[in-house]
Amino acid sequence: ENNNSIVLRNPKSTRPWQHVLEPISGYLLLANKLYNKEKNVHGSFNFGPNSSETKNVEEVALEICKIIGKGKVRIKENIKDFKEANLLQLNCDKSFHYLSWKPRWDTSKTLNMTAQWYKRYLNGDKVRDITMDHLYDYFGNF
Repeated sequence: ENNNSIVLRNPKSTRPWQHVLEPISGYLLLANKLYNKEKNVHGSFNFGPNSSETKNVEEVALEICKIIGKGKVRIKENIKDFKEANLLQLNCDKSFHYLSWKPRWDTSKTLNMTAQWYKRYLNGDKVRDITMDHLYDYFGNF
């Protein structure tokens, strides 16, 4: 928004990239199954992308900039005092198996929708309108 560079500490680190609507859909499904007291629905559940859908931080930042049509990525070198994991993943097997939940959007669609949200926001569209369009795209007419 301010034309500052996006500074990356660990550009090759991977994260479980997902759109915010993915875990929300999982929590809604889980809440419904708990409400209906279905079998095998207890304990904790993870909702995340397929493990085959990994991208590193640099790939994501560059893709977002490309879709928005502006932005620069800069790598911050020699970060010794900041420790973080290079690989983060979620095990969503329980959600897949017991809830039959799976992500609807792959990483490409996730990044596109996220970048489009911000692009529209930067162009002055109303947050409510952008968000409602994303809800309809994800959930259909609800």
